[in-house]
Amino acid sequence: MVAEFGALAALWRLVERLNLVGIGDRAVPKRHQGVSIGHFLVLAALNRVVAPRAKPKWGAWSEKTWLRRGDSPGAAFSSAVFWRAMDAVDTDALEMIETAFAVATVQHFGVHVQTVAYDATNFFTYLPTPTSSTLAHCGHTKPKRNDLRPLNLALLTTVEDHLPLLHTTYAGHVPDPTTFGDALDRLHTHLSQMAALAGDRITVVFDKGNVSHANMA
Repeated sequence: MVAEFGALAALWRLVERLNLVGIGDRAVPKRHQGVSIGHFLVLAALNRVVAPRAKPKWGAWSEKTWLRRGDSPGAAFSSAVFWRAMDAVDTDALEMIETAFAVATVQHFGVHVQTVAYDATNFFTYLPTPTSSTLAHCGHTKPKRNDLRPLNLALLTTVEDHLPLLHTTYAGHVPDPTTFGDALDRLHTHLSQMAALAGDRITVVFDKGNVSHANMA
């Protein structure tokens, strides 16, 4: 059998340098035997980068790669086990993981965070009407597909390296200034840790569509 080696071995080296499995496990401690939640999250990311597959085909894929040398789920993996583990990953845990991941990346690779950019956009979906989704509300989309339900996404990135540091997904009918105001507390907490690493003040660049008296205050 020929196992894929290079890409996954290189990526796993980055996983170890940044302790990504540990970051996930600290945010969501394992509640059952077997693969930890941090390990599941890392494996999901690696599969998405190298060879995206549906979750039921994940175990067979990992057995034919370099991952079979380590503690991958392999034949014991099932999509039901994965999604049961993901039920424990709530919004607070994702925010903890995202912040810790960003801090580790900035610290280990010397990423410049003196200037960061914040912007928002939206994407239309093909979710049916009506839907139980609390995010996919009817609204105006940039591609002008107002007949479809959009999702809004805001992203904070470094200006120099275009490295994403923080994201927010929010309802499709909510205007940008409202979301920016709601995100300010998260941004402050997130960037205060970045500033400690940068050793200087951080400048945040954002679109004038986010400007309001309350947000400026």
